[in-house]
Amino acid sequence: MDDHEKALAAALCARVAADLDDLGPRITRSIRLAQPEYSLVPLDDHVEHVTEQQRLLLVALGRHEVVGVGQRARAADLGRLRATQGVSVATVIGAYHVGNRELWQTLVAYAQDETPCLPGLATLLWRSIEVMTAEIVAAYETTARARQNHVLSLRQRLVELLERDELASEAHDVAATLGLDPAGEFVAACVGLDDDPLSHAARLTTGLRRGTVLAVGHASGVQVLAQGLTADELEEGIRSVEPGARLGIGLARPALVGARESLVDARLCLEVATDAHPTRRFQEDWMRATIRAQVGRLEPVVSELREVVAANPHLVETLDVYVDSGFSIAESARVLHLHPNSVAYRLERWNRLTGWDAKTFRGLSQSLLAAIL
Repeated sequence: MDDHEKALAAALCARVAADLDDLGPRITRSIRLAQPEYSLVPLDDHVEHVTEQQRLLLVALGRHEVVGVGQRARAADLGRLRATQGVSVATVIGAYHVGNRELWQTLVAYAQDETPCLPGLATLLWRSIEVMTAEIVAAYETTARARQNHVLSLRQRLVELLERDELASEAHDVAATLGLDPAGEFVAACVGLDDDPLSHAARLTTGLRRGTVLAVGHASGVQVLAQGLTADELEEGIRSVEPGARLGIGLARPALVGARESLVDARLCLEVATDAHPTRRFQEDWMRATIRAQVGRLEPVVSELREVVAANPHLVETLDVYVDSGFSIAESARVLHLHPNSVAYRLERWNRLTGWDAKTFRGLSQSLLAAIL
């Protein structure tokens, strides 16, 4: 721009700046309509930031300058603030472009004799947008990473406190900071995974969009603690992210002591999940899960039968189906695709090999004990 155009630009920017107290709220409304995620930001706070940002930009344009160090620092502060408020970086950049589009349209609408300076102002505005966007993104990403690491540490800390049965004020404070209600109902899950539990935990945390969910990696997979979800909803959500994993689901239990117990439920259930039965719920599988947890104590009772169990998996399968079918030979035959006589033969064969008659309570309970262990 020549000196005449610079003078026109200064006059135009000054006239627009004089009306910013009215224009700022209007531009803010346009941003919030275009980017609904900004409902996370208090309206008065948002209007104040937008108005100040546009004022500083108009000052720079009026001086025929790209935004300076002070404006860049404010842009970085804004990026950090929005990261802590939970607004996504895409939304922040989208809002920034909406605001600058509105500012440009206002400059064009206000221009009368100043029209010759508009091309030069457009170039300066675009260069300023590039600079400010880079500052916002860099500051946002740095803050978001730090915030994410802090949240991950808090999740890990909460699970550690629950495992240690340390449910005093720190556990309550950590749970509340993570958005959980310490007095509310919790349901837990354990997901059996063989590799990179931290990555799987991150996928589960982002993939489970309903309720309040935290996922923490551990040696055998991922521990999940949730509020605002039923056991069915939690299982469905986990399966949408990890369809092939073994899964243990705990009972829904109240308060932090319930969260701890539900995690124990889930860990016990994961121990008895198999490829054939990849999901075990404490609600239905409590006996199997709790018996497996007592393997050391019960080992002498069943040690002599390990070879029988290992050599006859089809008999063990028949026992499982027989129980799940309400002790009905006909229903067991239907499930196993066998003739009823074949089911009866297998039960009799088990009786001969072990001395335990699965048609009696004592024989059946001992048989299931051997099969589980």
